[in-house]
Amino acid sequence: MSVRVWLILGCLCGAIASPPAVAKVRDWSDREGRFLIRGEMIAASEDAVVVRKPNDELIAVPLDAISDDDQAAVKTQRDVEAPDPASPETIEQLHTWTTRGGFEFKGRVLAFGERDVEFASQAGLVTVNGTAWNNLDGFRKLLAIKIVAEFDDPTVETEADLRRWMRQKQGRPSSFRVQGIRMKLADGKEVPVPFFLFSDRDLEILKPGWETWRDSHDDEATQRQESFLLSVQADQYRREEREARQVRMMQLELLGAVAGVTTIWEVYLSPRPGTFGRPLSVMVSARDSLQAQQMASARYPGYVVGPTRAVSR
Repeated sequence: MSVRVWLILGCLCGAIASPPAVAKVRDWSDREGRFLIRGEMIAASEDAVVVRKPNDELIAVPLDAISDDDQAAVKTQRDVEAPDPASPETIEQLHTWTTRGGFEFKGRVLAFGERDVEFASQAGLVTVNGTAWNNLDGFRKLLAIKIVAEFDDPTVETEADLRRWMRQKQGRPSSFRVQGIRMKLADGKEVPVPFFLFSDRDLEILKPGWETWRDSHDDEATQRQESFLLSVQADQYRREEREARQVRMMQLELLGAVAGVTTIWEVYLSPRPGTFGRPLSVMVSARDSLQAQQMASARYPGYVVGPTRAVSR
């Protein structure tokens, strides 16, 4: 499975991140022992492992393409993350949950997360996160109605109520930030379940896992922000350094012209056939006109050198 497909599946299921796991950076190699990639395992399936490189890029590698040692490391890591069947309070194993309205169902927690759910109207049709209402399955239709009732209008209980609510918005989209979990039900179906659907007792069970995910998510957001700021600072430094070098070169050229070592030349340039641009006039410091033309041509390879004249002697 490619990284792109893996990420798309995660988004479709409403997952923002997987539960925290202990992972170590390692060098991954192929069946012949040749180096493939360096990074940490962040997820694995029966046939692939997803590795995060030091630059945060995600790479999906088929298990049958990596060495026996790496396959053993993947198995060990998956065993570490597996729930303890002897612990009845482990939320990653099948558990009976109760909704706020008293409805009971069985499932196990796959991931914590949050996402924005946007309701809009296109040509009179309701859309949820860009998906037409008629293309949603029954569970997601019910979930959409519950989200609107929870965050905006408690009177919305049916599809007809939802359409009425959208008409009242007069075409303006509405977005709600929904926090919850991705869960695998007893029948194997994976669904997103918002926290507001759970009973108070179950929310207490879920609270430690949510806080762990949120803290981890906040740390990642801070790291991304710091990385962005450092990148901006580095770009600014390089730009200032480049401009400073240009100023120093201009000063040296002027000093050379004043001292009579070089001459400032004005070189006229025209774009070559097929090159988009306009005629240019550039100043260069050179010993003679030929050197001035060569320097101007090197700076503007898509142009043809034209008339050249001395500006200083």
